[in-house]
Parts: sequence; structure tokens; C-alpha cells
Amino acid sequence: IEDKKISLIKDDGYGFILDPLRMIRAVRFAATLNFEIDDETNEQIINKINLLEDVARERIYSEFKKIMLSKKPSYVINKYRDVFEYLIPELVKMDEIRHHNQKHHQEETVLEHTLWVLDATDANLVLRIAALFHDTGKIKTQTVDEDGKTHFHNHAEVSCECFKKFAKLIKMDYDTRDAVLLLIANHSFDPEDYNDNMLKRFLARFDLNYL
Repeated sequence: IEDKKISLIKDDGYGFILDPLRMIRAVRFAATLNFEIDDETNEQIINKINLLEDVARERIYSEFKKIMLSKKPSYVINKYRDVFEYLIPELVKMDEIRHHNQKHHQEETVLEHTLWVLDATDANLVLRIAALFHDTGKIKTQTVDEDGKTHFHNHAEVSCECFKKFAKLIKMDYDTRDAVLLLIANHSFDPEDYNDNMLKRFLARFDLNYL
């Protein structure tokens, strides 16, 4: 505990075989307690990640929620990428696509931008999950015009479909799922496109806790 290290009692990974959820729980402890998983234990997690297939989705979601509400979730997502890529395969491609010539996040990868947004978001479960998934649709919608500018037309719609698959896999409750979907679908909202009455009607659709 003094060294802030998370490690298996035995280095053969048998503890993960007995209960594979311990792999995600180790990442959760790293996220919430600011600990690190030692190299041997991390290697066992990488080698045995497929064992999560046999774990009840509800148990995985319970740990995932705690990670999302930690002080800096991007830290463990970056450091223990294999675990999160197993749960959200789109993370791999998101780190390969860059925002070339885009005004707000030029030259960032989609994943770098996503993790920045994730950490900048208040520790609210709906907001954090929406932040994590809001740009997953850019993987399938990327185009480059003749001037070399990158575009992601209708990426919010595709991001919603990606999130729906995750929500179904993880057996997310409907209230949380629907609140996240509403935010993802409208995350490119620009208030300058609305007059006052239109803006009021638009905002009335949202829970004020998520604005």
C-alpha cells in the first residue's frame, strides 16, 4: 500500500482465472486510488483479457462506472489501453485518425481529443460516458476534401450507433442510455444557429444536470 502498487499475490495469474473481473477491478483501484498496476500483473491482464467474456456484464458495468467517475479517467485509459480496447474496440482506430486542419483541435488524434474532453467534464456518469463516445463515429465518417481538410459529416449519428452497441453489451439501464444518447446526438450544437425561442425549445429537452 505504501508503494501504491497493485499486484497479484502469485504471479501465475490464477487469481484472474478464479474471477476475471479482478482485472477490471485492478484498473478501477488504479483510477480511484491513484495506484499503479505492477508490470507482471499488467502482463497477466493483457494475456487473460479474453476471460472477461465469461463475466456478467452487470459486474463489468459496475466497475466501469467507478472508473468513469474517477478524478482523471484518461490516465488509466491510456496506461491500461488493452482493457478498454477490449470493452470499446473503437479506441484503436480513434488513435489513428487526426483532425487535420480543424479549427478547434488541429492535429490531435480523435482519441487525444476525446480523453481531453473526458477529463474536462464534470464527474457525472452521463456526461463522462457521453464524452467518451461522442466522437467514436468519426472512424467511419472521415473524409478529406481536395484542399486536404478533414471532415466528419454526420459523425454524431454514427457515434450514437456505436454507443448503443456498447450500452447493450454492458446491459446499461435505459435511463442512463437515453440521457447519454441525447447528449451524443447533439454535441455539435451551435447556439448561433438558433434564435431565442428555438434555443429555449432545444434546451427544454435536456436535464439541467447535464448542461
